[in-house]
Amino acid sequence: MDAVGHGTQPERTLRNGQDFRACFCRAHACAPERFDRRVFWQCLPPGVKPVAGLLWLLYPRFFRYDFELIETASAVSDLMDVKSAINVFHRQGLRHRNFMHDSLRIRMSGRRLIRLFLTIASLEK
Repeated sequence: MDAVGHGTQPERTLRNGQDFRACFCRAHACAPERFDRRVFWQCLPPGVKPVAGLLWLLYPRFFRYDFELIETASAVSDLMDVKSAINVFHRQGLRHRNFMHDSLRIRMSGRRLIRLFLTIASLEK
């Protein structure tokens, strides 16, 4: 089984070398300037969304590394580049330890980002 749960190998590259932002926005009919927030909320685990919403209102910089990851991922067109960006994100987390971000996992999920990329890539076939 593939990472999305299907029996076939998932598409790992976006068509025509287009970037993730362009393909996501086309698939979700959203303006490019809304991409970052749409991806952020889709990649948060459902159980942390209420607390994340409160943190977003009170201290939006709490999620600065999450948005750096999204910004990096927005320009890629290949799954390996998404995984590389996630690895950098995790290394930043190790350098900048934060109890709520790490222990309570109030952060976006790298696995969800990979699944989202694969879903968009499969729509672009």
